[in-house]
Formats: sequence, structure tokens, C-alpha cells
Amino acid sequence: MKKYLWFLLLTTAFHAAAQQDFSYQNGDIIFQGGKGSDFEKAIFSIASAVDDWDFSHVGMIFIENGEIFVMEAAPQSGVAKTPLKDFLEESAATVVMRLKPEYRYTIPGAFERIMSLMGKSYDFTFHHDNDAYYCSELIQTAFIQDDGTLLFEPIPLTFKDKNTGETLPFWIEYYQERNELIPEGEPGSNPAELSKSEALEIMYKIVK
Repeated sequence: MKKYLWFLLLTTAFHAAAQQDFSYQNGDIIFQGGKGSDFEKAIFSIASAVDDWDFSHVGMIFIENGEIFVMEAAPQSGVAKTPLKDFLEESAATVVMRLKPEYRYTIPGAFERIMSLMGKSYDFTFHHDNDAYYCSELIQTAFIQDDGTLLFEPIPLTFKDKNTGETLPFWIEYYQERNELIPEGEPGSNPAELSKSEALEIMYKIVK
């Protein structure tokens, strides 16, 4: 028992030291597990993220004059630059991922593209051709490789429960209220699928 407790203490100390050693870098991709609103739960229900996390939101780290921001597309602000501390206050859990070295050349171009989209409206209906942006769509749009292809490839959108295969009642009502058809199968993205990209690796986790 004493050996186990000693091992546990060493492991905890090592984990704490690793967390303290972490520092954000420009271009880090930050994933957010929200606090469980109905909207967030409906997003959790349609896709599984890396390591079975539940992600409802994603943005990109931007460091300016020593202050850390998240460039994001959010329902309350559209495409905007949010202080990291405000972003974290909305998170039940946060995972920071970083592009692998061979893909980091795409970061400067991603910043330019997001800056050019500042002030654009949030895309509440998740269409890809309406000049509005939802969170993972913004990240997907920003990162372009040398050959002109998206680093994070589009996936067919789904609004079906990942376990039952049935369209979630939340989304049926959501689109009925907007007099829109559910864009099932249209090209797009979501935070969970984006987190599983082979271009990314996990750097840091915060769980409240």
C-alpha cells in the first residue's frame, strides 16, 4: 500500500510539473467541452472526439503583446478574438492540440484568413456557402496547404445520434424553427472530428 501511495504521489507531481511547463504557442488549436447546455449536448451526441472527449467548440490561439487570445466563431460574437481567460470560463474541460512540425507552415496563412473574416456572423445553420462561420468551419477554412487543399478535410455533416443512428429530436426542432432543411450529408466539419486529425497532437489538458 505504501509503495502504491508513493507511486501515486510521484505520478501526480510529475503531471503537475508537466502542466506548469506548458506554454501556449501561436496557432495552437484549443478544444472546449462546454458546461452542458442543450445545444452542447446535441453536438456531443453526434460525434466522438479524440480519446472519447466531448467537444462542442474549437478556436485557435493568438498571442499579441504577451496576451493570449482565442480566435473563434461563437454564437454570441460571430468571428472574434476572445481573451483566453474568458474562453476558459465557459469550459468544463479544455484540450490544447498543436500542429505537428510538418504542418506548422500553414499557421501564418491561417492567421491572415481568420483576420480577414473578423466580424462575420456565426453560422447557425451550418451551411458551407453562406458567408457565415461556425467554430470548426472557421478553423477548417483557415488552414490551407501548399497544394491549395484544406489541411482539415471536409466530412459529411450528420445530425444523427452516434449510437442509435436516428436524427436527434433537438435538431429536428432546431431546423423547423428556422424553416430550414437539416443539411445532413453536406460537406462540413465538427470539433470532435477535427480533433482526430492526424495533423494534430495533444499538448495540454485542463479538467475542472
